[in-house]
Order: sequence, then structure tokens, then C-alpha cells
Amino acid sequence: MNQGVIPKHLNFNNPSPAIDWENLPIRVPDSSTAWPASDGLPRVAGVSGYGWSGTNAHIIVESYGAPAEAPLAPDRLRLPFGSPRPVTVAASDQADGSARAGETATRPARLLPLSGKTEQALRDLAGSYLTWLKE
Repeated sequence: MNQGVIPKHLNFNNPSPAIDWENLPIRVPDSSTAWPASDGLPRVAGVSGYGWSGTNAHIIVESYGAPAEAPLAPDRLRLPFGSPRPVTVAASDQADGSARAGETATRPARLLPLSGKTEQALRDLAGSYLTWLKE
């Protein structure tokens, strides 16, 4: 979002003939597409996922901060955004899942998405995870 690019849909090959593509104000991006800023308003997108077992998920995401001045060319995208940071964790690559005493390993940082009904609920949840991770 901050790079001003709508990524191409990874699994889209053939548009369904059952959908009136010509008269609906929608399209499936089949290539990386510039996403221009709109009068300084944040970019908003809906992302859906449909599983084979009937699982359906939808999330609405909104950009943060000031939009990038100009979108990057698709060959210059840096995903994930930012530089990698190693995170030291207990080694648990043993066949039985146990870690050797005092042994650590380095792996890239991981994303832990959190959600709360209120700002305070979100802060409480984040605090609980922080306590758990420190232990």
C-alpha cells in the first residue's frame, strides 16, 4: 500500500464468463498496477480468502502514514518492506521438538497480527503477549 502498487492476483488466469466484466466497476489485477494516492486520503483495500473446505475470510486494511510520492516500478518492490532483523529463539529443531539446553538459533522476525474490540483491549492483549514472549 505505501509503495503505491496493487500486486497482481497470483492465481487468476481466466475470467469467468458468468460475470459481466464489461458493466461492473471491478477488475482482477493480472499484473502489478499503480495505485495512485487520492487527495491525501489513506488507501483502503479488502482482501478475501476462500478455502477448499468452505473457509471464508475477509479483512479490510488501511494504509498508514503519508503515501509514497510516486509508486515504485514492479521490479523495484522490496517485499517485505524494511530490512530484515534476526530474532534469537530457543533451538527446537530436534526430531522430538525439544531444545538443547542453552542453545539458540537465529531466524527472521515474524509478524504477530493482533486485534482488539477497543484500543485498551488491544493494548492489554499486546501486553499479555509481550509478557509471554519475555518469559
